[in-house]
Amino acid sequence: MEVFGYLLAIFMGFVLGLLGGGGSILSVPIFMYFFSFSALQATTYSLLVVGATSGLGAISSYRQDLIRVRDGLLFGVTSTFFVFLSRRFILPSIPEDLGLISKNQLIIIFFAIFLIISALKMISKKEVKKKLLEKNIFKITSQGAFIGAITGFIGAGGGFLIVPALHLLLGFKMKEAIGTSFMIIFINCLVGFLSSFHYVEPVSRNFLILFFILACIGLFLGRFFSTKVSNKKLKIYFGYFVLVMGLIMIFKEAYQVS
Repeated sequence: MEVFGYLLAIFMGFVLGLLGGGGSILSVPIFMYFFSFSALQATTYSLLVVGATSGLGAISSYRQDLIRVRDGLLFGVTSTFFVFLSRRFILPSIPEDLGLISKNQLIIIFFAIFLIISALKMISKKEVKKKLLEKNIFKITSQGAFIGAITGFIGAGGGFLIVPALHLLLGFKMKEAIGTSFMIIFINCLVGFLSSFHYVEPVSRNFLILFFILACIGLFLGRFFSTKVSNKKLKIYFGYFVLVMGLIMIFKEAYQVS
């Protein structure tokens, strides 16, 4: 099982490198089901691995001039702040038992619906109108706040929410959205890991290094293939991948409720 888990680390990195998202939603199940980590350990070390891998992706994208640094920092800092507000004040106010479904199921269903809506917009053949954002600070920070609040509520998302927001709402070219997403994910993961790593038991340093190296191999393979694909095709690939993930979540939670 562990050998297959290491192979999936390469796949996780590949998806992250190609699409700019999917790291957390893939790495958490890998840690839980193939390496027997608890949910807390899995999410915490996912932040570490995905964050470090995204950092390398950000460096690679910056060298290719695919990161809008100022806009990304504005978006990232704002979203991180609202992640904190959402997890500190919104989540604790929701009761654990909501009758037909649990609080956890509500969060997952909400996340899945949001993914499906984003996916359908990405798959749409309608072209995104390019907007001039250089001086539109309010537009960038407001979208960062919205995505941060949603991300904080669902406890995951990362690139799955950031890339569509940058592309569909803020008019980034698809490859710019993916490159800038790396930087934002790195910021979010760094903050998340530093705020939670002391709650979990330490694991083997060699294990984390090996997993990280394999994820990096996948990342650079994904970045290589992304240079061979047009912005339009990347948009469609991303949309279909997110759609499948959202539908899987919906069917899984519907089965548990029934």
